[in-house]
Amino acid sequence: MMFGIYLHYYKYPKTKYIPFIISSALIYSLVEGLRYARGTDYLWYRQRYDYPLIDEQVLFKSLNDILKTLGFNFTGACIIYSLLFIICAYIFIYNIGKTKLKTAYLFLICATILRSECYIRQFIGISFILLSIAFFFKKKWIGVVLALAAASQTHTATLILFICFIFFYFFKKYIIPSKIAIIILFFVYFLSMLDYTQFLIMLIEKFLPASVIPANFEGYINNADRWLGEDSFLEGSEQSTSAKMLQFIFEVSIILLSDKLLKIKSNEKIQIFYNMFIVGAILTRAFWGMEIIIRITFMLYMFWFIPAAYIFDYKKSKLFKPFKYQLLFYLIILYLVLYWGRYIFLNPNSLFVWS
Repeated sequence: MMFGIYLHYYKYPKTKYIPFIISSALIYSLVEGLRYARGTDYLWYRQRYDYPLIDEQVLFKSLNDILKTLGFNFTGACIIYSLLFIICAYIFIYNIGKTKLKTAYLFLICATILRSECYIRQFIGISFILLSIAFFFKKKWIGVVLALAAASQTHTATLILFICFIFFYFFKKYIIPSKIAIIILFFVYFLSMLDYTQFLIMLIEKFLPASVIPANFEGYINNADRWLGEDSFLEGSEQSTSAKMLQFIFEVSIILLSDKLLKIKSNEKIQIFYNMFIVGAILTRAFWGMEIIIRITFMLYMFWFIPAAYIFDYKKSKLFKPFKYQLLFYLIILYLVLYWGRYIFLNPNSLFVWS
């Protein structure tokens, strides 16, 4: 339904774009809010909503207290969480591409929906980080500070995303060469077939003793097997060789087409997120299966939706007339169709509150 609404309003100018924003945001928040037990953290946060932790972060606890006072159960809270994220994400996209990057609104869902279902509190924090970046581009520094303060009091680790954004912002005039990116990406895909989690845990225990670990992260290290090793939930979703190949081709296609496009039609904002995506793709694959690390690296990887949307904006350009570029373009589409076709039609875990 969201896709249909999107396609209907795609041809209209900015003045008639508001109905798409409102209707798609409402549909997204309802579909996500009415899900049941979908996402690793869902049942944990359902219990935590009624019985918050003693040291619960201030804004997250306050938000839940307000929602409970208004009569919302956890399902209602999930609707509000989702609505908060989608609104902040829309503001973020608008401040990058204005009325351009229209496909970014669609690709945003593809890039974030599975992780947002798993990392509930983290994505509330990410909402405020996206808002802070939007304020940063508009040079509204008070807004930046307030949004960062909100993120820190929701999920402290999301501040890493803003720090990474600032780092890449200072190199916004440059793009990571596609050849170097693809060579490294190929290497980590090969490396990911080897089991080196125990070696990593050994290094953590050796070089990060409890005395130097921040209190917020000590629990992760003390339970390294749960977060990094055999009990990591990501190992429960192992990929076949064909799935890895398709994902590699998908990422390489975005890198090659973005590299070509950005060299001819340079856009500093797009270049920031193109670089973030490449680093995120490399780190995510290098540490695949190590949950606590993936929770951080994914915040960079998810920005593939920005360069992908930039590519789609110029899909009819003469830049992509050669067959090899047309092929890369359709490989991106093929991957998304196969991935989401399987998720939508072959997913026994897609439960809702009435299931």
